[in-house]
Amino acid sequence: MKKIIKSYIAPSVIIALIAIVGFVMAGCEQPADSKQPQTIETPTTETPTTETPTTETPTTETPTTEDSAGGDQNTEIEVITDPHIIIDFEDGWDGNGYTQRTVNWNAYEWTVSGVVTTTDDNDHRDGMKSIRLRGNVGDNCRVELVNFLNGIKSIYFDYASYSSHGNGKIALYSQVNGGDWEKVDDVTAPSWEGSMLKAKFNINKTNVRFKIVREDDMANFTSVNIDNIIIIADNDESFKVVAVDPIASDFNIGGLSAIYDGDTKPVSITPKVGKSQGDITIYYEGIDGTSYAKSTSAPSDGGKYAVTFDVAVSEGFNAAIGLSAGTLEITIIADTFILVDFEDSAWDSGSYTRRTVNWGGYEWTVSGVVSTTDANDRKEGNRSVRFRGGGANDTGDNTNRVELMDYLTGGIKSISFDYASYSSHSGGTIIVSYQIEGEDWVEVDRVTNIPTWTNGGSKMLNAKFDMNQTGKVRFKIEKLFVGSGSISANVDNIVITTY
Repeated sequence: MKKIIKSYIAPSVIIALIAIVGFVMAGCEQPADSKQPQTIETPTTETPTTETPTTETPTTETPTTEDSAGGDQNTEIEVITDPHIIIDFEDGWDGNGYTQRTVNWNAYEWTVSGVVTTTDDNDHRDGMKSIRLRGNVGDNCRVELVNFLNGIKSIYFDYASYSSHGNGKIALYSQVNGGDWEKVDDVTAPSWEGSMLKAKFNINKTNVRFKIVREDDMANFTSVNIDNIIIIADNDESFKVVAVDPIASDFNIGGLSAIYDGDTKPVSITPKVGKSQGDITIYYEGIDGTSYAKSTSAPSDGGKYAVTFDVAVSEGFNAAIGLSAGTLEITIIADTFILVDFEDSAWDSGSYTRRTVNWGGYEWTVSGVVSTTDANDRKEGNRSVRFRGGGANDTGDNTNRVELMDYLTGGIKSISFDYASYSSHSGGTIIVSYQIEGEDWVEVDRVTNIPTWTNGGSKMLNAKFDMNQTGKVRFKIEKLFVGSGSISANVDNIVITTY
């Protein structure tokens, strides 16, 4: 079994001990194990003796015991003989920004928030890279293992304060599949003392995962660095991901609302990151008076259809049969109407800058808006538009908007559209206004306090605004700037009924 040797005593002692251990281990036969990392040594060039005198971290100040749940600084050489894997961040990952996202380390999925990977001189690390968890209210700063493992014996990691920061608390939580998160213990990173400290947390649970959280004193931007997360288990089977049953909330579901135009209206079902990647089969069946035998073919006629789906086996997930995706409703509009559903829209979505686009044969000005298929964007189908929360880029128009530039000569009876909060945002405001040629803009009405996706339900909400304006008229949809935050919203299926 290969061994990890981590040291936090004086470099002069490290050199001697490494030489002795290396000499002894040279004669030991070590079987190959694909899950075990190579032995890691601490080179003297990374921790010169002038920077880490032994008087700064004496072993008598922070002894380590086998019974400790965590929080003690390990100042003696730690030889790990149990099966283990190590996440050392040396091979990099997407570190552009502190936003929440999913990354892949050592074939496992992780959710990170308020975290970047970095090689900055102010970031402390063991090697070339580490991660920085910033102390910022609202970030929910964490590194969270998405997968449940067969078993975890204990967790180690190196930690230190970023730059000259100090007293940032780092907590470790574990969660048994089906249970609540439970705090194991925490450590506090002091001001930089010349070397990273090591925390050990005993878990000793099966069907379990964990997260590392930066908590307390989040208002002062006290950041910390973490490196070399080591997961220790009893055997190699423990590192395998527990196979779980897929559930409907593991999937992004779109297209449950559609306008009748004679075309089929397929529902879109895609797995969220880190969830089942098994093949999906979708079924449609008429309900509430709609005649349509259960079929894998998407319907085209107006009516209501129960949508269910099966998921095939994939790594870490069992098969699932008959999951409910909700109800597909295809609405027939008696009036003459114009539909903008963005499904076939090819337009520049690379930035929020003001520009002109063409939808449905009409010219529109968009500002602070992008067309998107991102998983965090709510949509009915495969595409919608996202209105950002901040001010627009075009000077003098501090709104994010979609504005019809052509006047409709037959007037407008009403405007409707589907809407929802982007990602986990909430509280946005959307305004609809019209303009008769030669006159000022008139506000029709507004949608306020758009709920989060969870509170709003599993499908987009719908808003309808009666205008009843004849003659030459046009309209715009605006997303207001809200406070100092970036509260974004999605809009889809704009329906304009005309005379």
